[in-house]
Amino acid sequence: TAGVHVHIGGLNFSKRFIVASVLLSLMVEKEIFSILPTSRRSNSFCTPMKDSQLGRLKVLKTESLEEFNAMIDSLYDEVFAYISTIGHYPDKEENKLKQHPRGAKCGYLRPSPRYHWLNLVPAMFNTRENESYSIEFRPHSATLNFTKVSNWVKICMAFVSYAETHLETIFKAFLEGKPITLEDLIIAAYPKRNSGLIAYIEARKT
Repeated sequence: TAGVHVHIGGLNFSKRFIVASVLLSLMVEKEIFSILPTSRRSNSFCTPMKDSQLGRLKVLKTESLEEFNAMIDSLYDEVFAYISTIGHYPDKEENKLKQHPRGAKCGYLRPSPRYHWLNLVPAMFNTRENESYSIEFRPHSATLNFTKVSNWVKICMAFVSYAETHLETIFKAFLEGKPITLEDLIIAAYPKRNSGLIAYIEARKT
């Protein structure tokens, strides 16, 4: 009766990573849902990112490293304002070392940022109150099937790896409207052993 929720931690949850994760999620979420049961596509526990304020983020062309970094700061502020649900930018009262303004579970309110398929609340706030942060993937349906769980974890790890190491690629692709696919993530994360996982993804789409 529940989904398979995957948390990945042990990362540097920097502004760059958060921005990259949001932009990447907007580019791959249609494909993500295409490999899952149709019941997950209209599920209030794992809603699309594109239907939220995050889906309206604007990436502008930058001509220098300084402009690029400024754009990241600006986008992060927009993401923070939304994820915090308080509608303003980071300050000393609300930051990564503090609990989310609505509590660790965002008051169990749906819709709220916690209930998107990619949950950034525990990555941006101290929800466990021990400075242990994670990014949560919520869309997979309930299953006890080892192959499904194993492959889903690999896909989540590939997403995180790509967001960590390919911000410039993500930025440019988002700006130019060029697709980044799950296959791109898989090949980048598992360059020597990826055919089985790619075949699994295509089979799931079918």
